[in-house]
Amino acid sequence: MSFNDNTGLVTALQNGEVDWAQAWITNVDSAFLNRDPDHNRQWTPAGLGIDAMFVNTTRPPFDNVAFRQAVNMVIDRDAHREIAREGGGVPALTSVTGLPSPAGDAFVAPEFQGATFEVDVEGAKAILTEAGYTGVGEALVDPQGNPVTFTLSVPQGWSDYVTGSSLIVDAVAALGVTATLETPDADTWWANRSNGNFDAILHWTDTGSTPWDIFDNTMGGRWLQPIGEGAHYNFGRFEHPEVDGFLTTFANATTAEDREAALVELQRIFVEQVPVMPIGTRPFIISFNTRNYVGWPDEDNPYIVSDFTQPWLSMVLKNLTPAG
Repeated sequence: MSFNDNTGLVTALQNGEVDWAQAWITNVDSAFLNRDPDHNRQWTPAGLGIDAMFVNTTRPPFDNVAFRQAVNMVIDRDAHREIAREGGGVPALTSVTGLPSPAGDAFVAPEFQGATFEVDVEGAKAILTEAGYTGVGEALVDPQGNPVTFTLSVPQGWSDYVTGSSLIVDAVAALGVTATLETPDADTWWANRSNGNFDAILHWTDTGSTPWDIFDNTMGGRWLQPIGEGAHYNFGRFEHPEVDGFLTTFANATTAEDREAALVELQRIFVEQVPVMPIGTRPFIISFNTRNYVGWPDEDNPYIVSDFTQPWLSMVLKNLTPAG
């Protein structure tokens, strides 16, 4: 079954029409878990994937790296976790490399060890001033004399993303930026996302066993398409002449030294060029009930992540047995 928004899915879960679901549930305790505490469950394991604000690097204002750096500095990741994700059951995203903790801790390059996201409005203002922006903190004007505005788009009904987007809109106001939140239907948003018809969107990366997916999804040249043609990742059309070489080296390296060297360079480009703004650790949000079937993977029996959009769907199905 598919639903247009989280509300419809939550209703189906509450009514017992759905046994297994993947969606954010606002006020999950009262909306789902406490309605049948003997059977209703949710598991939110975190891996090497993130939520990020993908920005269109082919047009103003995000074609300017100084502006991307400044916006990255005013986003409050703790507020995103606590407000948009309601705690989320996963650690906050803290490393400036975008690598989530704890899964990504071992991959963080030595130069970025201990370097964490901190809200720094004054530092962001200084970057903009040095880059030739005026009206900093009041009504921002770019070096070409244009007022700085952008639209952040997220589908209506995606409640956690809508709330998270609102937090970003509020945050950039401190720089003098006029940002607006747009909530089209999911089909329209999906098409605009792929075709590059947006200023900024919230989206996720794939989750793999290494950080390769995060950097490939956000910077990889293999995804590049002209504006107007569908891209499957790197929606913001970020281009860098060295990224693909480092991605290839990391994927094909025969020594740990070569792999680590490539990963260091990928992190450096990611931190300095800000192709996307990492927002939060992306958990697998899996809700299920045990009224009809048992054998689900969970924190007590984590034999696999029970995300039915992933290839390991069949493993979960093979482990389920009728309840009772």
